[in-house]
Amino acid sequence: MLHARSLLAVISATLALCPAVASAQESRIASLREAGRDGASTLQLGRAMRRAGRFDEAVRTLQGVRDAALRNDALWEIARVRFDQGVFQAARGACMAFPMPRNNPSASFMRHVCMGRAYLVWN
Repeated sequence: MLHARSLLAVISATLALCPAVASAQESRIASLREAGRDGASTLQLGRAMRRAGRFDEAVRTLQGVRDAALRNDALWEIARVRFDQGVFQAARGACMAFPMPRNNPSASFMRHVCMGRAYLVWN
């Protein structure tokens, strides 16, 4: 019985913090919009939007990352948006956007891990 009470307390505390986290992200979004429009700033803005639950805006923002060095990070964040939405086909599609193995070994590994996470969404 003690375990059930402890678990309930943890769940309650987590749910109580959710609005605070979203609110913190909203203020971060405002400051990031004012920051420069380089690839790193755009990536951070997309992450903040995902954390605030602004999924469609996050995807549009992350798709705007053009810096080749940050492209895999942006693809990963787009996939995370789809994981958070809980939609398997969209998550799988986001994972398939990673380059094929022969072109980019790092992206290949990320693609493999991403597909594993997508299947967790499905199940």
